[in-house]
Amino acid sequence: MRFAYLDSVQLVCVLGGLSFLPVERKRRSDFKWCQVIWPELESIMYRANYLVPNAAFPIAYGQVWYTLLNDCWKAYYAKHQFTPGEALLLDRQADAHVRKVASVVFGHPQLAWSDNFVVMKKRLLSEREVAFRLEPGRSVGWLSEIRDNGYDGSHVLTIKADTLGSSVAYRVDGSVRLGWGVEPDFSFTGEDTLRLKLKRGYQTKRGVDLYSFEQPIKNTLRELSVFFQPYNQGTAMAFQYFTPGLLAGQEPVPLPSSETVLVDNVVVFLFSEQAFPEVKQGKAPEDETWLPTLVFPPPRLRRKDGSYESSLGAYGTEYHSPRGAILSG
Repeated sequence: MRFAYLDSVQLVCVLGGLSFLPVERKRRSDFKWCQVIWPELESIMYRANYLVPNAAFPIAYGQVWYTLLNDCWKAYYAKHQFTPGEALLLDRQADAHVRKVASVVFGHPQLAWSDNFVVMKKRLLSEREVAFRLEPGRSVGWLSEIRDNGYDGSHVLTIKADTLGSSVAYRVDGSVRLGWGVEPDFSFTGEDTLRLKLKRGYQTKRGVDLYSFEQPIKNTLRELSVFFQPYNQGTAMAFQYFTPGLLAGQEPVPLPSSETVLVDNVVVFLFSEQAFPEVKQGKAPEDETWLPTLVFPPPRLRRKDGSYESSLGAYGTEYHSPRGAILSG
């Protein structure tokens, strides 16, 4: 798998598969996203052309301060931590004749992002385990026991994964899943025997379901993966959206990081004209309010402004900061 670790300027250069020609500054738009990403554009384009000429580039790109994103997750968790969310299935062979299958239900999670780790925590709400007994000479087992365990939500599962090895994926069933390439650390405030069961379950699943939401308008967006890179000296991260076709047979190629000064409350996404051709007709990208929900927890961000830069082959959408909704909610 190969994708370019690019800063905000570098990603704009490659989003549209451009020829990396110098851009005249007089063509800059009045829209704020150009003011944020414009410095040293020509030199960055030159470096991107020679360092990663054959890399797979994202269909969309953005950047966010950890403080803003983590505050959004705190607010989401405060409202939904006791609302039933993911149900983890645990399947085990108890003995030669008994198979036990359990459904463990958690509340909705909280994520905390940093340069090194993404930490997920969520509360255990309930567990139902059923036992199937297979008698000698029979090919089909029969239901022999149902056991329900109710919990008060005080037991918390925590999963700590490497940021660079993690990704968020959206799948056709509507689920948004945090996955990891390197096995994370697991901790649990309840019984250690249950912690080991949960660990084995998530080791097999290699990811945790965060929430679900409706499908996008574009069919091409119904399977997406988002990758993350620390950005701006420990205060923020960049994220890049890829479709499965762009990921096949690629390997990572890191590029120099940026020291651009970001604004905490400014949320801007850049959309490739190749993935969103409607922007060349003067239209806003379809699903422009849907796409951020793979990074920001619900509710959707609200569009504030946007413009198309033909010289860059990208459309920039600025959103209203979710911080106001956090403070008022």
